[in-house]
This record gives sequence, structure tokens and C-alpha cells, in this order.
Amino acid sequence: MSEKNPNFMLFAMSEKNPKKLGKKSEFARKKIRHINILNNSIIKDTHTEIENDALFEKWLDEYSIGKKNPPAYKANIRKRIKSNDKDAIDTFLNWKHNYLENQKKKELERKIKEFDYSSICGAKVNGVVITNVINQAESSYIDLLLENGSTQTFPKEEVYKWIHQKRKENK
Repeated sequence: MSEKNPNFMLFAMSEKNPKKLGKKSEFARKKIRHINILNNSIIKDTHTEIENDALFEKWLDEYSIGKKNPPAYKANIRKRIKSNDKDAIDTFLNWKHNYLENQKKKELERKIKEFDYSSICGAKVNGVVITNVINQAESSYIDLLLENGSTQTFPKEEVYKWIHQKRKENK
């Protein structure tokens, strides 16, 4: 029998000739090891924390719009992130912060618009009971009719926050 290459066993394990796991891969995608044949060292294919961030792909997609070669642009950005390029990391972190703030703002706007303001009838504002609420759907203001016959106009955002503050205080 002829002598086999010492690296033969590395190449002999495959989907059809697995060590233990049937036809499933023995290594998770992110833990695949590459063998450097010249110096017999192992190079781990690892991902940075940023690459594992759920918003990283969205950021890459957004930043590659309009580029001549989006896949090459994305590959370059990934390379810069892996090499801990401060500018690339700061750009992503700033984008993520702004994106999350914008999402919070949109969510608050949606809640303010959809809130049932009639639920505050009977509450007091400046010591006077609210008897009715006039909520114009397209307006950012709300009119509160008070038991003394007066009407007060407030921004919906202020009323929404006031209501939720009162609910917290009553808990």
C-alpha cells in the first residue's frame, strides 16, 4: 500500500464521507476552519460584532444604492469592518443610532395618531373636568371641552405624554 499524503484525511471528510453527523456539515458556517498548507496553521473565519448586528445588512444595502458595483462595494466595507477601520465602524454606529431614533419617532407618531383621546373625558386639566374631546385626525392638535364651557387646544403629543404620565402615577 502506498503512503498517503498527511493532509489526505482533511480532504477525505466530506458530505458523503462524514466523521459523525451523517450528511450534515460538521462545522457551523461561522466556525469553518481553513488550513494554510504552507505552515500548517489554522485560520478561523470569524465575524465581528458589527457583522452579526441585525441592522448591518440593511446598512450595507442602503449605502450601496447607486454605486457602480454594489457587491464589490459591500465586500470592501466588510473588509474595512473586519480590519477595525475606525471610520467604517463610526459610520455604521452613527447610521444605526439615527436609524433607531427615527424608528422610535415614527412609532411614537403612530401611537399619538391612533390613540383614543376620548378616554380622557372626566379627567381634570388645570383643575377643570374635561367633558369632551375634539380630535381632528389630520391635525397635530386636539381641542378639550371643559365643564366650565371653555375650550383648550393642546398638541396631541403633549396630551398623549400627559395621559401616560398620569397612568404611571396612578399605578
